[in-house]
Amino acid sequence: EAEGKLDDIENIGPDSDLCQYYEGYIKHEENILLHKGIYTLDDLKEFGEKNKVCPYYLARQYLYRANIIVFNYAYMIDPKISSAVAGELQKECVVVFD
Repeated sequence: EAEGKLDDIENIGPDSDLCQYYEGYIKHEENILLHKGIYTLDDLKEFGEKNKVCPYYLARQYLYRANIIVFNYAYMIDPKISSAVAGELQKECVVVFD
C-alpha cells in the first residue's frame, strides 16, 4: 500500500487535513436541517456552500428520508453505487432513472 494513502475515512488520524466541507458536515451533521421539498444537485451545492457542509454527505444523509429519488442511469447499473445507495433507501420509495 502506498505511503500516505487513505483507504478508509475512519482510519484518518486527528491531525489529518480533511476537506473543510466534510469537516463542517461531521461537526454539524446532527443539527443540519433541510426542510421538506424538492432539491436538485445545484440546491444541495448551494446549501453546502452557504453552510460549509459537504453536499455529497448531506445527500447521503437524506436519502433514507426521500419518497422519490431521480438517479442517473449509471448509478443504478453500477453495482458498487447501487448497493451502497439501496441500503439507505426507504422500504417503499420510488426510484426514477433514465
